[in-house]
Amino acid sequence: MAWHQASENALKYNNRLVVHAVDDNTNRVYQKAVKEFLVDVKRHDIDFTSVKARDHALADYISDLCYVREASFGQANMLFNGFMHIFEDHRDRLPTSARALKSWLRFGQQGEGEPVPMESVGLIIYYLFQAGLLIEGAAVLTQLDGWLREQDWQQLRGDDVAEGPGGQMALTLGRRDRGEKVKTGANQGVILSWPVTAAVVRVLAKSCGKQDLVFPITQDKYRKEWRSAASSLKLKVGPPHAIRHTGAACYVAAGGCLETARRKGRWQTTSALQRYTKTHVLVNALSQLSAEQIRRGLDFWANPAELIAEAIGGSPRASSELAKSLIAELKHVHTGVSVPVFDGGGRVLTTGRASTEGRSRHRRQQT
Repeated sequence: MAWHQASENALKYNNRLVVHAVDDNTNRVYQKAVKEFLVDVKRHDIDFTSVKARDHALADYISDLCYVREASFGQANMLFNGFMHIFEDHRDRLPTSARALKSWLRFGQQGEGEPVPMESVGLIIYYLFQAGLLIEGAAVLTQLDGWLREQDWQQLRGDDVAEGPGGQMALTLGRRDRGEKVKTGANQGVILSWPVTAAVVRVLAKSCGKQDLVFPITQDKYRKEWRSAASSLKLKVGPPHAIRHTGAACYVAAGGCLETARRKGRWQTTSALQRYTKTHVLVNALSQLSAEQIRRGLDFWANPAELIAEAIGGSPRASSELAKSLIAELKHVHTGVSVPVFDGGGRVLTTGRASTEGRSRHRRQQT
């Protein structure tokens, strides 16, 4: 799809290769934003004859987009990155545009993809599995555990999942030998931290061929089901990309090392990581949850394998082979997942664990 789209534009061959290596959904958004900009340039007969002129034209358009049209700062960011992505020879040659974008983004911290509380994500995972959306539920769990972008898990194939003798599971992301890459490059990877995630991915990988997708769903459907689940549960959450930031933010909130977090999340700089790991954002988001939502969320993470198996067993797909395999595999997992619990000053006191009585209450509330 990306190759076909690129071939219709007057791009250099090397630029076509760059476009081909990026997810189709991202390409569509990039191309739409850049096309609108170029149409505006032509309509107003703006000087576009040199790199310097294009730089100034792009900077003016970004300011117009953010201030006059009051569009989201994310749109400006998408345009700038899309322009450099499509016209790669302009990289590092647009200083005025870069400064303009940076200035506007300082006014738009809400666009940084604020982390979602673990409690909220747990409720969404349970909801998706209970609704029979097994792949979507598994994708949310995997994205949270591995701090993944949606593009990362969408390209994942059976051959990209490896398990060591000690039960550790590693995922290879963006295989160069297949002509793939992720945002941080080719042949990246991550080790999953939670036995419950490894159990779910193990079943999905075994149920598909080595060259088949582990998560055979589109990003559009995934985002749609995420929004639908959040709406049904009355949760105020951002896009599913924020799940990536949830894992990192909770790790740092619990005292984790920033450098270790940077490496796992594959951020290029610690400053980039710090934008997404602000503990006050988690506290603010938690303040918007009811006491019952928090209890149920902690309940889920106290024994996620048991509750996921329970949700699948009560879902419309309970009789499917995939559902049966998941339930059987999850029975061997008996460990919970730590959730940071804050005091009134935003300090982490301990990690949340729910009781057996709490799990029973969770079941009654969900049913």
